[in-house]
Amino acid sequence: MNKKMVKTVIKYEYHVSGMHCPACELVIEKKIEKLEYISSVNADLSKKKVYLETGNEINKDDLLSEVN
Repeated sequence: MNKKMVKTVIKYEYHVSGMHCPACELVIEKKIEKLEYISSVNADLSKKKVYLETGNEINKDDLLSEVN
């Protein structure tokens, strides 16, 4: 019997204050993508948001403490 592994993807969207330029996008992405539990990150300067994908639920305060 073949069992298929189903991977859960949880998507998060956060507003980011203080993101003013393309370099800010890159810095945010680089810091967050280093976290082992993040599978995808995209910072969007025009919307001042960051979009994350992970297989685990994450706490916003924990995330902030790890990237600040």
